Amino acid sequence: MDINDVYSFAFDKSLVKGITGYNNFVSLQQEVLQAKQKTVSVNINWSGQLGRTYLFLIKCLLYLAHQHDKTLHITVSNKMYAYLNEMKFLEDDPHFDIEVEKKSLRFRRLNQDDHISISKDIVDNFPTELSPKLYADMVSRICEMFNDAREHSSASHVLGCRYSKQHKKYCFACYDTGIGLIENVKTYHSS
Repeated sequence: MDINDVYSFAFDKSLVKGITGYNNFVSLQQEVLQAKQKTVSVNINWSGQLGRTYLFLIKCLLYLAHQHDKTLHITVSNKMYAYLNEMKFLEDDPHFDIEVEKKSLRFRRLNQDDHISISKDIVDNFPTELSPKLYADMVSRICEMFNDAREHSSASHVLGCRYSKQHKKYCFACYDTGIGLIENVKTYHSS
């Protein structure tokens, strides 16, 4: 492969909570997607405070690139590598599908019916006991989030994650590689 066949760039913007962090991540996604080359190499060298949600999103970049027929190589700092490893995001798999024992599930590419099992997994691991009614309600609402991502995004990949933050904050996330709500509504209204 010729060096000209690879688009390489460095990314050193803040990846911490808030609108700036999300905007920075969107710019990273756009840089990957707008590359003319099929192989993209990014060096994420942000060394400041890091939001764990961005670790999930960095892993999701592989799926986004794959959906757009791109090969993505990501290089990260030692600090970021340690966090990705701790969250079990560095598990090897040629299809990007992470296989981890259910009790330590952290990241999963969802198949057609997996939104039910991941929703139950998220609620089963809440750090508190729930009444049966609240349990069923939480599973239903989280399941709806994943199901909506599958139905309305026109995505090849829907991904789920759960993790704990410092001070025992419990988090979960959903990411799809689809067209987005705004484009979906525009497409619906134009047809």
